[in-house]
Amino acid sequence: MAIDPVPTKEGYTVFKHPSLQADKEYRTWYKLVGDFSSGRRPLVLLHGGPGAGHKGATHCFDAYPGITGTPIVYYDQLGCGNSTRLPEKKGDESFWTPALFVAELDNLVRHLGVRDSFDLYGHSWGAKLAAKYAVSEEQKGSGLHKIILSSGTVNQKDLILNIKKDIEAMPQETRDLIYLCIAESREDEHEYQLALWKFLQKRISPNVPRPDPGQSVMAPFVQDDVVYSTMLGSDPFHVDQGSLRSKLSCELHTGVKSNRVLTAAMAAFDMTEECKAIKQPVLLLNGELEEAYLMQPFFDGIPKVKWFVFSGSAHAASIDQPEKYRTVVWNFLET
Repeated sequence: MAIDPVPTKEGYTVFKHPSLQADKEYRTWYKLVGDFSSGRRPLVLLHGGPGAGHKGATHCFDAYPGITGTPIVYYDQLGCGNSTRLPEKKGDESFWTPALFVAELDNLVRHLGVRDSFDLYGHSWGAKLAAKYAVSEEQKGSGLHKIILSSGTVNQKDLILNIKKDIEAMPQETRDLIYLCIAESREDEHEYQLALWKFLQKRISPNVPRPDPGQSVMAPFVQDDVVYSTMLGSDPFHVDQGSLRSKLSCELHTGVKSNRVLTAAMAAFDMTEECKAIKQPVLLLNGELEEAYLMQPFFDGIPKVKWFVFSGSAHAASIDQPEKYRTVVWNFLET
């Protein structure tokens, strides 16, 4: 099908929240793609990370409005991309919470005038945010119609254990290198970055670019690590069930005493019960190479739910199989 030229518009909306300073202006950047006067229900896209920015979705969704006629909304969540950055909030676990981002999303759809009728898509962290919004007080009274949850974990502790299992499956010498670099704050060393690259190739996509010496393999995924490092840890090797356990893991493996505090503000995230209150029809998406049990509670708990698995893909099915991905999204939203 031919892709027609579509209008685009970029802008900002001011975001106010009790946790933000009243005497400062905080802005959420957005980009509208498609004809918002067409009468077609827009699709609002929630990026991953947290802190990854909207660009990760463009490979798949830039073509979507031209192919389907459906307008889409990209935006960068607070703290990343073109939205207001808050470097002073790095490490502030009480500030970077799902509730903050739920409020920001509701503020955006109100500003854009689409709150009365829209669909919602979230990938990875964005899927968690979409599910949280669906059961929030902010969402009540909205016209949220359908929801797509892509590769989102229901219970963060399950994800932590899954990551640890994959780390333990790595060669002993690689694990020793990882733990020693963490204990001695040497994660910028090339050998550590290469170990992380191989890990992400398995979990994310074989197309994850190999880092050059001096480069971070996380750079394409997290433009500004303030949000990501506070909520999850600086990279997947740091994700754990709390800072004390992370620190002790390094010390037990290396014998090196460490005073570092490795944060994991999302360690308590669990929507196993909450998701049962989602009233909208939901489509679950994930790659065949991801562990299905990480999303299973969504399927078991959400009343109106379908599930599609992309064969041969892991966490980045939208990048590895964009045409098929768009088709699956379209078929769900239009039925």
